[in-house]
Amino acid sequence: MGKKRTNRHQRDVALPADKPLENHSGSPSRD
Repeated sequence: MGKKRTNRHQRDVALPADKPLENHSGSPSRD
């Protein structure tokens, strides 16, 4: 159960290509 919990959180960091503009260009633009 503990592994599933970390998987959910790591999924956001493991899939950076999913939202690269939102994390890099989206951060300053959205602010």
